[in-house]
Amino acid sequence: SGTFGDQSTGCTYELNPGHDEIADLAKNFNLMAQAISLRENRLIQSEQRLENAQRIALLGNWQWDGESRELFCSDQIYKILATSPDITLTPRDFIRKLPITERKHFFDFLRQGLSTEHFDEFESSVLINQSDSDYVRLRAEFEQVNGHILLSGTLQDISKVKRDELEIIELNRDLEKKVAKRTEELQRINQELEAFSYSVSHDLRAPLRAISGFSQILREEHGPDLTPEACRYLGLVIENSQMMGTLIDDLLRFSRLNRHELKQQVIETVPLVNQVVDELLQDSVYTFRHTPDIEISELKNCYGDPALIKQVFVNLISNALKFTQKTEHPSIQISSAQQDSQVVYRVSDNGAGFDMQYAEKLFGVFQRLHHQSEFSGTGVGLAIVQRVIARHHGKIWAQAEPDKGATFYFTLAKHEE
Repeated sequence: SGTFGDQSTGCTYELNPGHDEIADLAKNFNLMAQAISLRENRLIQSEQRLENAQRIALLGNWQWDGESRELFCSDQIYKILATSPDITLTPRDFIRKLPITERKHFFDFLRQGLSTEHFDEFESSVLINQSDSDYVRLRAEFEQVNGHILLSGTLQDISKVKRDELEIIELNRDLEKKVAKRTEELQRINQELEAFSYSVSHDLRAPLRAISGFSQILREEHGPDLTPEACRYLGLVIENSQMMGTLIDDLLRFSRLNRHELKQQVIETVPLVNQVVDELLQDSVYTFRHTPDIEISELKNCYGDPALIKQVFVNLISNALKFTQKTEHPSIQISSAQQDSQVVYRVSDNGAGFDMQYAEKLFGVFQRLHHQSEFSGTGVGLAIVQRVIARHHGKIWAQAEPDKGATFYFTLAKHEE
């Protein structure tokens, strides 16, 4: 007896003397045929998978033999170049598909690759017919086989990618035009706002000063001749003209915020807040039942525009003083905490507070949550605070409860030691 194997199929066959040798040969032949058929089926399936993958990727493979000058192209390349598979493609056919302006680039691509034995990618439009064109990406590899050059590579249809890129470029151009137009409109609006500010500061202040001034003269020089009711009316005129002046000042300050050039630097917060508190207590127009207890914790330094950040503390602390003046034992706390790369500042009081359902109105211009007869103000202070914090890329929010006080939080960039 004896055995022999087929290395190509991996099968082993047997011959047993004393048996029907023809039957053994037939059996072994059938086994060999089955093994060959199995390999052929696997090869066909592999080729089908490769063909499907190339079809999905819009990718074809090619090979050029430098000795025979023959070019092999897969079926997908014929589809990409819209060429009949009955025609044998040559390098010259591919070159004819390139626009004239791209052919020099292609020759440079070939020369450089052959001289360095390394090819970069080559992208170009290709002419499909007289009116249409697509985009392709060519990849190549250099190889020497038995002393002659063998080039192989892929050709991929990248038309959709290129058209998407061109669409994005066009969209960016349109966006740039819109941004430029919007910028021009904003500049015009700013100019109009500056003109309005000038008008307010000059044209409105003069008549207000006249109303207030002549009303005061009238009260001082002719007060005894006026009835009590007339004196009360005159006092209301003076009071409201002064309030109008304050409102104009706040509006001008608010409108100038965006034009104020930020001069950012390290801010030592503790001396800044102490200065604000001292100034507010000295110039305070509020009447307290008891002296307010103001607690200033150790405050972390921050980075920002000192003048604007001072205005933030002025507005928040003055609000705390205003809304605690009717509290039996007014208390204000000012503190800070580090949160990642930012500092969270906190100004808290035990004053009048407010209902949180109206919290979204807090930072709007002219938005007030208390009547003027209860607490005076113009409704601009918190709007100024929010704009300053926004210009410093920070956030501001509040928590409160009626008759139990309010707490305002805002964030600023932390000073890195």
